[in-house]
Amino acid sequence: MAPPRCGAPGRPANVSSEGALILVVGPSGAGKDSILRGLRSAFANDRAVRFARRFITRLPDGNEDNLAITPTQFSAAREIGGFLLAWDAHGLSYGLPASIGIDLACGVSIVANVSRNVVDAARRLWPKTYVVLVTASPETLQERLAHRGRDGDAQLRLARVVPTDAFSPDIIVHNEGDIGSAILRLSEFLRSVVHASEQRTAHHAAV
Repeated sequence: MAPPRCGAPGRPANVSSEGALILVVGPSGAGKDSILRGLRSAFANDRAVRFARRFITRLPDGNEDNLAITPTQFSAAREIGGFLLAWDAHGLSYGLPASIGIDLACGVSIVANVSRNVVDAARRLWPKTYVVLVTASPETLQERLAHRGRDGDAQLRLARVVPTDAFSPDIIVHNEGDIGSAILRLSEFLRSVVHASEQRTAHHAAV
């Protein structure tokens, strides 16, 4: 599926550059949702960045910012190309709305929490894709999973952790202890990625 082209109603065109697709991946219990919540606050006034909300076939818990959808609705949307990326994990279906492809084409960078299994597809679809791996020690992951009511299969989830070279992340964030440090490090990375194209454009205009 090709990403939509810029020019849709309500989305101003940014002809200087295309947006970056920043994919946040990591094992269950790594703290991805908590870090993303901090990043949303840090970039609240930055119009060049948007945080994608995933569709998921269950009700979100209090730590997530997802959109609930029934399996039947999900299958129908998937069939007609309603998702830019879609995947199945842990007996559930997840999807990023196709509309974010328009945002990317219009120069808006998108940050999304996804499965590592869609990284290759995303890179083929959108070359300007960056992968952020959020992780923690096995002991920390197990402790966090033990505190989740719906994650009783902690050992099974831990067994799914794969080597980082399987999907070659652009940055690895170890979320141990103070979460503020992880948010700060990832904020710096996002700013360097999101605004790099703007700096290049300004340079060429000045030459």
